[in-house]
This record gives sequence, structure tokens and C-alpha cells, in this order.
Amino acid sequence: MTLLIFLHGKGGNKDSQMDFVSDLAQKYNAELISLNAPYKSTIKKDGFYWFEKDEIDGKRKVRMMEWYCSLVMALSAVVTLMREKGVSAKDVILCGHSQGGLVALYCALKLGVKEVIALNSDVPDEVFEDIADNPKVKIKWVQGAKDDFLDEKRKESYKNLPQDLDFEYIISPNSTHSHLDKEILDLL
Repeated sequence: MTLLIFLHGKGGNKDSQMDFVSDLAQKYNAELISLNAPYKSTIKKDGFYWFEKDEIDGKRKVRMMEWYCSLVMALSAVVTLMREKGVSAKDVILCGHSQGGLVALYCALKLGVKEVIALNSDVPDEVFEDIADNPKVKIKWVQGAKDDFLDEKRKESYKNLPQDLDFEYIISPNSTHSHLDKEILDLL
């Protein structure tokens, strides 16, 4: 059995992107489980987030306490799901959108899962030291060419990841930041 665990983006919830993620799970012949981030959004009624950023000296900086708490929660949830479903790390695919993609990448590399799919994600400078170097994990980093949310620096932040990772960079020509579609499924 393959288990696909989805982590939504900021402001979303476990049901966000469900049409796309359900099709993705079907493509991988996997059981789908979707998780909510630990922090309740104050902007979106049904939304959650993994971490916020603050403006410090003209730069946006990750709230590191939220980052670490989210990582502990996500790691614990993934390990618990693996135990409950009776699967090992080699049978797990983590998929995340935006902030969820970064959290999925971190968890995947720590746990040594089969694969991680990061959709329209970025890696803020302050969390690079937390990213493990685990070349056994297949990474598919998908970037929508029409993503108008991430600036160029954030879109290219993946270049700072360790160079020996099993890494595939995929451009989805017509996808935006929040629109995940069949085009991405065909590219994966």
C-alpha cells in the first residue's frame, strides 16, 4: 500500500485542492490522507497556516517558533499515520502546496520517505539549515510558470538545497500559484 499525505498551503485546509490531490492519489494508486496545519487563520474562516512571517529590517522573516512547532506536529502526524496504516517510509509520498510543500520537503528528508512533491513552494533563507541532506528521497519540485504570488528569488530558492539530492525541477506552463490542474498531473 502506498500512502499519499497532503499538506495544504497558507490559508487553506485539508480539503483545499482536493480535486487535484484526489486525482494525484489515483495516479499513484495511493490512499490519500490530508492534514490541517496547526495554526488557525485569522483571515480565512476555514483556513489554517504552518507559519507566519514578520517584517524585520525591511525583510520578511519566518516566525521560527511557529516553524519548529509545525515541523514537530507534521512529523508526529506522519509517523502516527505510518504506524496506524502499517506502512514504512518507503511506502509514503508527501505532497504539499506552497507552505505545505516546504513542510512536506522537511518531513520527507527527515523520515526518508519514497517521494516528496512540492507544489509552488519556496525555501526561506532562515530555514535552510533545517533541511536534511537525504539523497534517497525523490524530490519533484513543481513550479507554475504563471505563479504571480512568488517573486523570482523565492521561485529559485530551491537552488540552495543540497546538490546531491535526487531532485527534479518541473515547470507547469499554465499553472498559477493556487491553480493546480491536470497539466501538473501529466508532468508528474
